[in-house]
Amino acid sequence: MPNSSLPDPRTEAARALVEHLRRNPHEVRESPSALAARFGLPVEFVRRALARVPDATDKAVNKGPHFIVEHADGLLAFTEDALERAAQNPLRFVVVSLFVAMAIGGLISWFLPGKPGAGISVRSALVGVVMLATVLLHMAVYYRRRMARFALLGGLIFGVATALPMMVLIWLRIQQGTIPQSETEIQQGLVVFSVGMAMMILGAVYAAVGALASVAGGWMDLKRADREWERLTRQELLERYFELQRRLDRSVASADDHQAWEDLPFVRWVSRHPTTAAFQLGLVFGLIGIATEIAFGSRPGSLSGNDALALIDLVQGLVAYALFTAVAFLSGQASRGALAGAAFVLGGFLPNLVPFFGYGPAYAFGSNHLLNAALASASAIFLGSLAGVGSSIQRRASRDGRLQRNDGATLVAEMLEIQWRLEEDATSVTVLVVDAAKSTAMKVGADPLDVEYSFREYQMWIAECCAGFGGRIHSVAGDGAVVAFSDGEAALSAARRLQTDAPRFNNALNRLPKPFRLRLGLHAGRVAGDLNDVQFTEVIDIAAHVENIAPVGGIAATEAVVSQVGQDGFLPLARSVDGQPVYIALVPTEA
Repeated sequence: MPNSSLPDPRTEAARALVEHLRRNPHEVRESPSALAARFGLPVEFVRRALARVPDATDKAVNKGPHFIVEHADGLLAFTEDALERAAQNPLRFVVVSLFVAMAIGGLISWFLPGKPGAGISVRSALVGVVMLATVLLHMAVYYRRRMARFALLGGLIFGVATALPMMVLIWLRIQQGTIPQSETEIQQGLVVFSVGMAMMILGAVYAAVGALASVAGGWMDLKRADREWERLTRQELLERYFELQRRLDRSVASADDHQAWEDLPFVRWVSRHPTTAAFQLGLVFGLIGIATEIAFGSRPGSLSGNDALALIDLVQGLVAYALFTAVAFLSGQASRGALAGAAFVLGGFLPNLVPFFGYGPAYAFGSNHLLNAALASASAIFLGSLAGVGSSIQRRASRDGRLQRNDGATLVAEMLEIQWRLEEDATSVTVLVVDAAKSTAMKVGADPLDVEYSFREYQMWIAECCAGFGGRIHSVAGDGAVVAFSDGEAALSAARRLQTDAPRFNNALNRLPKPFRLRLGLHAGRVAGDLNDVQFTEVIDIAAHVENIAPVGGIAATEAVVSQVGQDGFLPLARSVDGQPVYIALVPTEA
């Protein structure tokens, strides 16, 4: 039996991708993973689709007029694609590229043997260039992958992969006498071990820089997504909203009521109050640190001569900063993470002001302690900012992943955000609809040039009269206009000015044998967004319907307008329009 169900969501997502690239051909160079996350499609599917687009590069950018430019574009596209592929499995790329770099370094050392003089310098320089280029490629891959954990694991791989060969090389050179031998085997072992530790420290630096590159890549991706979100038109927002609605209709509600760790009450509280949590954390560890020093009988801030106390202090500091990093991560923003860092240090500083056991203001504001506090503040603020950025990236990636899986709760949240965006500029407006009665009959038998001139002057006259009362032309037609006002008083005053000035206009500017006779309708209400961006809204529709029942030369208004200006001078009609009570102005002109 044929499947009569609705189309597969992936089919609709693929169609949405095609429509998006049709409107934005330059984005064929966009990261396939970014496009896949945006439209809920597999990354490999998007990659193959982009690779098979004919002349994608030519459609995306203006083709260079010269041979070099054309091939530079091709090289750039090849490089971007290679980096994208490497970013799909960064650890494998790190291992393979390190192996290749070391092999190249070995070949360089083979062809440039270690002789005193320039040869050694050239060899070292070439090996250094190869390793630097390899590390830069790694950083570029981490930047594209945008996940710091790969950089941390890559740092471990880099440290081990460089430490072991260097340790073996140093040991062999010691045995060969190239490096002066130490007095004992223990000292020789210490030299080799020191080299290995130096390489591991270099690996830690590598991991830190790689993590920064990952965060930077994620941050740039996040800001680009925010810019794209801000540039979306109302029509694009509506398309996105109804696409999510279709996906929600097809999603199956999960029966798994397992509570995610982000939804735990304590975690939610910390997320909402990271500054308070960080301050309390700093206060607790500040008190613990002072209590520990008192228990060991140590002078305030003095760790010399007491290795056990120094070790305990180090462990306490590491635990405190680890917990603070978690708090800053839950803050969700760089600014909130930085503020939490300042609060964390302040909380740890305050216990030192209590005057007991040698503590107090004199100790707290001493030059050494203040310097340590300043360094701690700088490091905590930096760490908090970095954790906040990482949190923003992780939250966006997690949300995109849930959207790709058509998670019902995430789809609802995204739809709600779009609704808020559509209504964030909601304003109260009063709309005046102007119409020339029997405009078709006015044109019959008239000279076409007279018709063109008169109706152009008519539109300019409407705009000029309404502008004097703060009116903005929303749309025009040959025989009328829709004008927006901020309040009913201004709209009614403009309407009366039009009816009052109509005879003068007909005498001075109208070249047609029949005069312009106006019917005016007024209605007030709220508009979701700027009226200029809203082509179809109930406020305009009702105002147009009210204008249809206005007498020629008169003004009709709904109760929403009359309630603003007062009912004096208005006569209620027995009939309503679109459920709105309607009134007729008894005096449609200025006094």
